[in-house]
Amino acid sequence: MPEYSEESKARLIGSAEDFAKKHPLNFEKSESGLLYHIKNPDKGKSPTVADTVLVHYKGMLTNGEVIDKTMGGPPVSIALNEAIDGWKEGIPMLRRKGRGTFIIPPHLGYGDKRVGKIPNDAILVFEIYLIDF
Repeated sequence: MPEYSEESKARLIGSAEDFAKKHPLNFEKSESGLLYHIKNPDKGKSPTVADTVLVHYKGMLTNGEVIDKTMGGPPVSIALNEAIDGWKEGIPMLRRKGRGTFIIPPHLGYGDKRVGKIPNDAILVFEIYLIDF
């Protein structure tokens, strides 16, 4: 993943924050710029980056276009250490049966690379339901 200048990163995080302000959920922001809203019904442990997680998710662009999803089908098992940085940071905030909505700036997603339906420098929005790990 290419490095963004601090100026570019700040601009893209600002765009993600602008999008979050239009969303009905109240988002918090991590030091890295990840915006998140968490619902954790369980009191148990959270996964670590070393875990494999079983999740349902829906990934979207900020224009609402769905780029990928498992909701409505079988869940997927993902080695968290192989996921994008936004997932590596966000999913460990969840507990079993927890749900989170994450707004992922490009430096925590796919950066300046176009990947399938995802344009370069895309801000991603993921709704994630952590089933197990």
